[in-house]
Amino acid sequence: MDDRKLLFHRAFLSFYSPICAYVAQYTKDMAEAEELVQQAFYKAWEAGREFESETHLKNYLYRSTYNMTLNWKRHQSIVREHQAYTKHVMADQYGTEADGFEINEILENTVKSLPDQCRRAFELNRFGGLKYKEVADTMGLSVRTVEVHVSKALKKLRESMKDYLEPH
Repeated sequence: MDDRKLLFHRAFLSFYSPICAYVAQYTKDMAEAEELVQQAFYKAWEAGREFESETHLKNYLYRSTYNMTLNWKRHQSIVREHQAYTKHVMADQYGTEADGFEINEILENTVKSLPDQCRRAFELNRFGGLKYKEVADTMGLSVRTVEVHVSKALKKLRESMKDYLEPH
């Protein structure tokens, strides 16, 4: 095993759990914390950056996960605002608030049913306001793959909402 692989291997064994616990304090969701920490390790590895020591890598990982967690919290706030806005707009456009809840539920269920990468790309782009390039960089995908994921998500949403979108 080369020095870089050994450094990352030791860092993963030493720091993965403590960093997850640190991030979970902010996310209140261990699965989400683990995903953010895994992304930080992946990005550090993919960047090809050489770290002088385990301590430098540890500091990088803590800072990286902290920044990713702040972005995640902003995204969650945007999603909540979008859901509240959607509920009121749907109620105004399509009748009672109960109808708006029904439409919102269909939208949420459709988004939840999307494959993970497709759902994440769609949420980052449409709810998070990120451009395709930013989504691609965040997820480690090509811009074209992000475009395909968002397109598939929109198609599935149109299909699930066809009864509400067609004029009566």
